[in-house]
Formats: sequence, structure tokens, C-alpha cells
Amino acid sequence: MDMFMKKKLAREEARSARQQLFDKAGFDAAEKLSTYLNAALRDQPVGEIAGYLPINSEMDPRIAQADLMRRGWSVGLPCVEVEDAPLEFRLWEMGDPLIEGPHGIEMPAPEAELLSPTVVLVPMLAFDVEGHRLGYGGGYYDRSIEKLRKSHPVLVVGLAFAGQLVKSVPRDDHDEHLDMIVTERGIWLPGVSRNGATDFKDRL
Repeated sequence: MDMFMKKKLAREEARSARQQLFDKAGFDAAEKLSTYLNAALRDQPVGEIAGYLPINSEMDPRIAQADLMRRGWSVGLPCVEVEDAPLEFRLWEMGDPLIEGPHGIEMPAPEAELLSPTVVLVPMLAFDVEGHRLGYGGGYYDRSIEKLRKSHPVLVVGLAFAGQLVKSVPRDDHDEHLDMIVTERGIWLPGVSRNGATDFKDRL
């Protein structure tokens, strides 16, 4: 089976599994995630962070992002400026108007300030113990993370339900790794926590 089909099948399974996790955990998971994410970033200099608004059953980062804003972080949302190119991240604050972009993604208006984030929050379908992420196949985040890493140090944090952990994510050479995964059950450090789905590093 070639890599395209491996990823296709993995996405189908992961999407179904994530929906079940979302239906079961929902709002409670988002609140717990905020506690762990703020703990994970407490040693990071306050600056610009790339966030997102959840689609379908993605882990909801809005409570966490609101908490980070109160701590002084500037939060940007992903914008598709050009198809099949890296994302841009534009400043967004609660209540700011949004426009509908490609793929039905809501994003800040073009006149919103462009950010150069040092932290990127990334949604996903699944992750594995080495910090590999299963995305949606468009490659937008991989291109964006690659571009940012060439420009300056950046911490890439995957946000997920703990149950999205899988044994291995099918990947290509161009797939960018995650530096950390934060879930409703704790903080996963790739390459450090290897003992299974319940082995999360508690940094509170």
C-alpha cells in the first residue's frame, strides 16, 4: 500500500475516533486543556502565538487562547492567502469580525496585523509517541511550520484529545514534527514519554 492510501485510511479511522472523543468530552476537555497549555507555556516569553478556531470535532482552544490573551499574548488566526502556500497568521481579539476564507475557514480581515509567531498551536487527527502529526492532507501547516522554523525559533504545540494517540502516524519526509502535544490529560513530550496513552508529563 502506498503512502497516499495509508494516510487516507488513517485519516478515516482517526476522524471517527476523534468525533467519539469530542462527543464524550466536549467542553470539559477544553477547560482542562487550557490549564495544561498555560502551564506548558509559563516559561515562554510572552509574545505572538498562532492559534485557531475549532472546526468540527477538533480540540477547542478558545478557552486557552482567551487565558493567554489575558496574560498578554497576541493571538493570530491562520489565513489562507494563496492556495497551496504557507499560512499567514493575522491578529485576532475576541469580538473582532471574521470573514470566510477558502475551505470554509473563518479568518481575520486582510487589514488585520500580520504576526510572526514564536508558538504555533496545531489541530490534528492523530499523533504518535515521537511527535508526528496526522493532518488533513492539504499540507498548509507543514509548509507554514517549515517557513517559520527557517526564520526563527518556534515552539510547535499540537492540541488534541489524549485518546488521539496512536502507535504510529504514516508520514512523508516533508511532514513537520511537533515539539509538544497538550491534551486534556496533560503534556506529552515527544521522545520522552513512551509508555503508552496514560503516560503524560504533569508540569503543573
